[in-house]
Amino acid sequence: KRDLENNPKVRLGRIIFPAVVFHGVYDFSVVWLNYMARRTGNYVNDDDRMSFSTEEGSEKISSVVSAAILVAGLCYFSKESRKQRQRLAALDGEFAVMESSLS
Repeated sequence: KRDLENNPKVRLGRIIFPAVVFHGVYDFSVVWLNYMARRTGNYVNDDDRMSFSTEEGSEKISSVVSAAILVAGLCYFSKESRKQRQRLAALDGEFAVMESSLS
């Protein structure tokens, strides 16, 4: 974008920021969910005095959170790539007009 569209506002930080945020959120959520699943704690249900562990369903929650982050990343990628294709098509159109006016 910086080179083709002559946009000086696009620098390295703006290019890699989405990837760093995406990977950071994903890694943090996986580690946090693992920590929450491994906590040793038994809780007693007051109604029937059954104890249950915090590990119940943690694998399902981890899978759902991972899938949600993946889907969010894919949505962001498809939105940005669509915008890029439109910008490049507009640049191609401008180039074709400039080339035909020179001939």
